[in-house]
Amino acid sequence: MQTTNLLDQVRDLLKSDNLNAALQLCEQNLAESPDHIQTLAITAIVHRKMNSWIKAAEVMKRVMELEPDNQSMLVTYSMDLLRLGKIDESESVLEKIKPSYRNDPQYMLQKGLLHYHRHEFEEAVKVLVDLVNRHKGFTPARLELAHSLLMHGKWRAGWDAYEVRHQLPGAMPGMPKLRIPHWDGEKLDKRLLLIADRGLADCLLFCRYIPMVAEQCKTVILFRTEPFGRLLDSVPGIDLSCSRLEEVSSAAKYCTMSGLPRLFSTTPDTIPDVRGLIKINTSLEWIWREKISAASLRAKLRIGVAWSARLEPVDDYNGAIPVDKIKRLLGLNGCKFFSLQVGDLAGQATDLDIINMTDHLTDFTEVAAMMQAMDLIITSDSSVAHLAATLDRPTWVCLTYTPDWRWGAGGNRTGWYKSAYLFRQTAARSWDTVITEVKNHLHKIVSQPDPRSALSRFMTDEV
Repeated sequence: MQTTNLLDQVRDLLKSDNLNAALQLCEQNLAESPDHIQTLAITAIVHRKMNSWIKAAEVMKRVMELEPDNQSMLVTYSMDLLRLGKIDESESVLEKIKPSYRNDPQYMLQKGLLHYHRHEFEEAVKVLVDLVNRHKGFTPARLELAHSLLMHGKWRAGWDAYEVRHQLPGAMPGMPKLRIPHWDGEKLDKRLLLIADRGLADCLLFCRYIPMVAEQCKTVILFRTEPFGRLLDSVPGIDLSCSRLEEVSSAAKYCTMSGLPRLFSTTPDTIPDVRGLIKINTSLEWIWREKISAASLRAKLRIGVAWSARLEPVDDYNGAIPVDKIKRLLGLNGCKFFSLQVGDLAGQATDLDIINMTDHLTDFTEVAAMMQAMDLIITSDSSVAHLAATLDRPTWVCLTYTPDWRWGAGGNRTGWYKSAYLFRQTAARSWDTVITEVKNHLHKIVSQPDPRSALSRFMTDEV
């Protein structure tokens, strides 16, 4: 098959989200021409779309063996390695880039990301500022600059830079097209349309601002997707909520929830408290307490566990705690573990031999009600972490070496959540120290005469 025809066919399949057919077509052509550069490159793209990061990197490694001086491919290979958390290897590849190519925006972006993943946030900011100045239309650089500024503690500049997220293609699936003006935080004696424009984690993170918005606006209409509905609708200050634009035609202005930290000039010292905002139906909470109690009659601690932010299997996903690591936490006398993992990965609970009631978790409100019956939540960086901490449940969050900017660059605490305790990797891709630290603290707590009181003291830094 001619290369142009192949590329067109694969692109069409990718547009229709027919990834298996796209991969099959690529593999058929590689069987005939195993060293064809363009076919290999587009095969790597398909693997990335399928979340097969290891396979994408393996294909790119072959590309570099065939064309070691291909500068753009070198940058792409470096990006794949960094996505796998292989920081040293990624940097080693990027160092092969010729000086004449180092003004390329993708190269400069990758250079900034390497500084970021090495916790060199000041250097990352410098590189990304230079990139933004040289290539003003390259919007991904502005978003990464925002992340670096926020991690570096430069929140005011970070929130301003973060506004670029609206300009990234496909980055705002929940953002409708509107003809009304944007609200800038002033007093508004009319209806405001507040858009839950990000995923659940950000909606939970930023819902703390809704009562502050209500103080400024006569009426607050929340536009959100149904899966978040029952949770977000309970926040004080919301007068009306909907999931269809035709229901909000009377709004005078709009604002996104993710833009509220900027509008309220948030700094690390002025983060509003989120505790008590999400309300759970009392009857639903009681039902879950009965279920959990019946399944753990003699437990000293009831612990909910989630190990991945993703709902489907992902090849070597850095944010997920490997199941074999989670197993090391199990078996502690007096502890009863319950799965909070939803989606296709929920079945892994069988391998872990922990109680799995996730078939009953039909939406996030059910998850929240189940969490109310837990003494402790242990989780990776996920919506589970944000939900548990928003509910003020004791939450232990296991973080990668370079976590999401929302958790900051260091320390065991975060100003966003009073009930969260953070366990951080000390090296990229290494969960052993995190799991050991979690297990040691848990063993110490459950060994106390009153484990629940010991856990409370731990969460308030009294032990």
